[in-house]
Formats: sequence, C-alpha cells, structure tokens
Amino acid sequence: MSNEVAAALAVLTQGIRTELDGRRFYREAAERVADPRAQRMFLSIAEDEEEHLRILRVQYDSLSGGGGWVDLEEAKAREPTGASLQLFSQEKEAAERIIKPEMSDLDALKLGMEMEYQGYDMYTKASERGGLASQAVYRFLAGEESEHFAVLQKTHDYLAEKGSWFFWDLEKPLAEGPS
Repeated sequence: MSNEVAAALAVLTQGIRTELDGRRFYREAAERVADPRAQRMFLSIAEDEEEHLRILRVQYDSLSGGGGWVDLEEAKAREPTGASLQLFSQEKEAAERIIKPEMSDLDALKLGMEMEYQGYDMYTKASERGGLASQAVYRFLAGEESEHFAVLQKTHDYLAEKGSWFFWDLEKPLAEGPS
C-alpha cells in the first residue's frame, strides 16, 4: 500500500468516526429539544451525516480494495459493502451520551459548532493533498460542514439573544449567497 493510499485511508477513517459522532449528536439533540422545528433541523443534519458516511465508506472500500477514488456523484448513489462496514460496524455507539443532561441548549449548539468546525478543518486540509477526485470529495464535505456550522451558529446567536428558538428558510440564504 502506498503512502498516499495509507494517508487517505487514515483521513477517511477519521472522517467516518467524525460523521458517526455527528450523526449521534444530532439524533440526541433532536430527542432533547421540544420545539418541532428544532427537531426537524437536527434530524435534517443527521440525515446529511448519513450521506457523508456513505460517501466516506464507499471511498474507504474502494481504496482499501485496491481501487481508486470513486466519483463524488457515484459515491453518493452507491452503498458501501466492504471493509468499511466490517471495520466500523463493530464500533458500538458509546453508552455515554454526547449531550450531557446538565448542558443548556446553547452549550449543545456550541458543541455542535465545534464538531462541525473540526470536520471542516480536517476536510479542508485533506483537500490540499491528492488528486482531483479526492479533492472533490473533501471539498464537498468541507462545504457541508461549513453550512452546518452556519446553521448552528445562527441558531445559537438568536437563542442567546432572544431566548427562544428561531428558524429561517435554511436553503434560501445559502442559495442566494451574499447580498
């Protein structure tokens, strides 16, 4: 196995663990909040984490099986079947919750923002290495983490200022871009 493949598998392994933690975090957050819109927001992000997991696992399977990087669109559509499922299916979700009972909603949002920033940073750094296919995957994932961070930050800021949950059209600000 080349050093480049070994390095890519290490990043993919860390990415899978990060996305597993993220998925668990957002599911816990959805269970915790009473506001139905907040629940939908957290469940939507958890679904995004599922897509990220699928992409990372497909890439891991391909690289660990001696293949190359899978095109991003193909990776989104494909189901993982190999080494990643064997490796990561044995990891049990920790019995200890990520969101502690004593945490406020603001604390939980800060934790989510920290997790998203760490993922963004990891994927951004990984995108600086490798070929075009790996760069496309990492840039896509970094962009997703950035969007999640922005949603969590806006929610945190509003909740801190107004004391209540607030929601906006999540797609509109992202699609329109800066004014």
